[in-house]
Amino acid sequence: MNEELQGKIIRIIFRNEENHYTIALVKTQDKQTVTIVGNLYQVGIDDYVKCSGSYYEHPNYGKQFKVESYEVILPEAENEIEKYLESVLLKGIGPQLAKAIVEKFGQNTFNVLDNRIDELKKIKGIGKKRFGLISKAWNKIRESREIIFSLQKLGLPVNTALKIYHRFGKDTLDIIEQNPYSVASEIEGIGFLTADKIAYKIGLAHDSQVRIEAAVLYKLTLLANDGHSFYPLRDLVKEVFNMLKVDSELIYDAVYSLERSGDVYIERESGDGGEYVYSFPLYFSETQIAFKLTGIMNSPPFNFGDIKNVEPERIINSQKYKLTDEQADALNSAIKNKLLVITGGPGTGKTFVIKTLIDYFKLNEIKTSLCAPTGRAAKRLAESTEQEAKTIHRLLEYNPLENRFVINNENPLDTDIVIVDEASMIDQYLFHSLLDALPEHAGLILVGDVDQIPPIGPGNILRDIIDSQVVKTVKLTKIHRQEIGSGIIVNAHRINNGMFPETKNTGNDFTLFLSSSENDVLNKIIELCSKTLPENFNYDPLKDIQVISPMYKGKIGIDNLNLKLQEVLNPGSEKIDLLGKRFRVGDKVMQTKNNYDKEIFNGDIGIIYHYDKAEQTVMINFEGRLIEYASTGLDEISLAYAISIHKSQGSEYPVVLVPILKSHSIMLQRNLIYTAVTRGKEKVYLLGDKLAIEKAIRTNRAIKRNTFLKERLQRLNAENNF
Repeated sequence: MNEELQGKIIRIIFRNEENHYTIALVKTQDKQTVTIVGNLYQVGIDDYVKCSGSYYEHPNYGKQFKVESYEVILPEAENEIEKYLESVLLKGIGPQLAKAIVEKFGQNTFNVLDNRIDELKKIKGIGKKRFGLISKAWNKIRESREIIFSLQKLGLPVNTALKIYHRFGKDTLDIIEQNPYSVASEIEGIGFLTADKIAYKIGLAHDSQVRIEAAVLYKLTLLANDGHSFYPLRDLVKEVFNMLKVDSELIYDAVYSLERSGDVYIERESGDGGEYVYSFPLYFSETQIAFKLTGIMNSPPFNFGDIKNVEPERIINSQKYKLTDEQADALNSAIKNKLLVITGGPGTGKTFVIKTLIDYFKLNEIKTSLCAPTGRAAKRLAESTEQEAKTIHRLLEYNPLENRFVINNENPLDTDIVIVDEASMIDQYLFHSLLDALPEHAGLILVGDVDQIPPIGPGNILRDIIDSQVVKTVKLTKIHRQEIGSGIIVNAHRINNGMFPETKNTGNDFTLFLSSSENDVLNKIIELCSKTLPENFNYDPLKDIQVISPMYKGKIGIDNLNLKLQEVLNPGSEKIDLLGKRFRVGDKVMQTKNNYDKEIFNGDIGIIYHYDKAEQTVMINFEGRLIEYASTGLDEISLAYAISIHKSQGSEYPVVLVPILKSHSIMLQRNLIYTAVTRGKEKVYLLGDKLAIEKAIRTNRAIKRNTFLKERLQRLNAENNF
């Protein structure tokens, strides 16, 4: 239940100028001093505020008032009006001028500023230039005050109101009245549900076309997040109906209206008579991917004879390499095909093949670029090949301010061949951007394990390309001699082939701990992380050991595992409680979003190094790089003693602990457990219920993703070969 607080701001303790998060002291009407926290825009010392929110007990700073909404109350006493006018909020007015204005207009001053501001010109000392400064500043204050207050009356929290106002400015209320859903389409972090609340408040009809169209686009976005490039029209209408409970015919009308406006594209298959709905950006990217891949396949091969003509046999038969027949096939295929896929499980030598290809291209003076979808995968690639490797975003020079890649079709890469590792992780949007940046003569080699989980975003690029059977693909299946004794490698392949892992005659790097008790598994994980592995094998619990769980909720979910491991591994450290985030100095944490300003990326893991209470900042050590976060930046950080399998993809850790129990049943898939197990380099512990593990291994029905990339590639290939 919201409470109200009214008083005068007497001190600003902290303010973040980017999002206006403020900690301030307020002297209330009954002379009490209260600490308030929240997003307060254009509020300064001596301002009177009326706040709505709730009290809570901060563990370090005591009782505070969290502001949900607020209103600045303009002062009534003439001496208070003077102080307000000379504040930094009104540049151009100093003490003497403020006094002169109040002497002239008295308690009617604000009415004059609002409605008859030209009368200021009558006051001595206010010339044309100064009047312009004062007028502009006051209009800005009045505009923002009125708009933000109006947005709060629509039920929006202050930080959301600020986002909307900063995006639309003085036109905010007009835009919302015309189409409240525009705030969802144009402002990151504000979705359909927030816009729908605004629409309800302003009285938009439940079955209005603008609402239904917004719901269709919102549902397509959710479906894209689940991996779908398109969705069957009939099923899409059902999904939207379940959201809105409006007449289905109105939903069909909205979809066709969006088609006419170019917001969606409907693929109409003559064979089955079906209608399949894309958001237009996904339709465009999918068709362009098919065209560009076909173009690469049909472009002239490299003429090695015009360079140095280093025969592949020189590499294949050299003492340095000793390639298997499969690996030799990959090398020869890279020479003959501008577009090549190399796939295979752990221990089959994918990285070794990449190193061989790099050496061969160097000998032939062919410029090669290495990249991977994530920062950790790129770092692994660079370490294993001893060559520079970048994330795809860095390779294409992503500009976060403009939300675009600097390297594109108008400014292509300066390279002859791009090699992409961990290609199973690339979503449709990113792959299209990479292809868009390839020069016309360049080749592309995709390397990845197609049996791992698909990308988080839309599409199933590597799987679709392989399944099309029109792109040359080399599958590595032979496990290298040095890997045969590895229990991790052997059992990863057993799991991928639908067999239960074994621990006999497979070395001591793979351990099964079978129990159907969640308490037993939890206690075993804590024991391994805090005692067994550090004491018996000298592993650092923070740097070397990673717990990977399929789900966030539950006793063996990521959230609870993080709290339990934090208590055991970092119990007595200084606590950090900012904006609802609760960390401790020394915690293991993960960056959960790409931050191009800080050059820290989704999945990067660090240790909290320092906390500055006065400045409300946190310093995190990311493998030797100290990065400072303001309190509001901590929404990009989460505890990382335990992480999801999706977050682990593209990374490797010395020791991996993977709990699998019946409570995870909704997530149990073979590719999920296979991906988790293959993250371990030296030791893997698979813990949990035998029946649950068996179910996961048996369940090979990967959730189908709706894409037409495979069919488009087949169609274009047939047309080119006609």
